[in-house]
Amino acid sequence: MIVLLDGYRSLNYADPRRIEGLIQQGRLGKRLREDWWEIRKILNKLAALPSNLRYLTTLAKIQNYLRAVSQLISAAVLLIVAAFFFFYWGRNPEAAKQITDILTYIAPPLIAMLAVAKIAPFIISSKISKALENYRRENLERFVELENRIKVIVQQLIDSLSYETMKRKRAAEKRRNPQQEEEGGISEERRWLELKFDLMNIDYRGIKVVKWPGKIKKYYTVMIDVGD
Repeated sequence: MIVLLDGYRSLNYADPRRIEGLIQQGRLGKRLREDWWEIRKILNKLAALPSNLRYLTTLAKIQNYLRAVSQLISAAVLLIVAAFFFFYWGRNPEAAKQITDILTYIAPPLIAMLAVAKIAPFIISSKISKALENYRRENLERFVELENRIKVIVQQLIDSLSYETMKRKRAAEKRRNPQQEEEGGISEERRWLELKFDLMNIDYRGIKVVKWPGKIKKYYTVMIDVGD
C-alpha cells in the first residue's frame, strides 16, 4: 500500500483494485479501511488530471500488446528448442534435422520480432513518462495539492509500520538467546526487521535508504529505520 500510494506522487498510477479486497477485509488495518474511499477519491483525481492526453492510453495499450507478443514468441522459441532436444536425445536425428531446418528459416524474423517486442515497451514507457512530467510541470499547482495529501497518508502508514516493527524488535530482544537464534526461533521477527520495499520518494520520516536508483532502476530501496 505504501509503495502504491508513493507511486502516485511520481505519476506512477497503478490500479488500486488489486489491493482493494485486502483493504475491505481489514487486513491492512481498520483505519485504512475506514479512510479508503476518501483516499480512493484523491487517487482518482490525480489519475484523471492528464485526461486530455488521450493518446497515452493508446500507447499504454500498444505497450501491453507488445509485452504479450514478447511472451508468446519466447514461449514458441522455447517449445521449438525443447522439441529439438526431445528428438535429438530420443535418437530421432531425422526429426531433429527437420526442426533445425525450420529454425534456420524462422530464427531471423523471430529474433527481430522479439527484439522489437522487448525494446519498444521501454521506449513507449519513456515517452509516456516524459509526456506526464511535462503536463505536471505545466499544471503544477493542481498536482501538488493532491500529491501533498498523498504524502501525509503515506507518512501515517510508515509511522504505523515503524511502530509495529519497533514492537517486534523489542519483543525479539527480550526472548533472544543463542540457541533459539540457531534454531530459527526468531526468524519471523528477523524477516520483519529486514523488510525492504521500493519507493520513488524518500522525504518521509522513519526510513533509511539501503539501495539508490541506478541508470535503469528508478526506485530507492528502503527499510524501516529501527536504529542500532
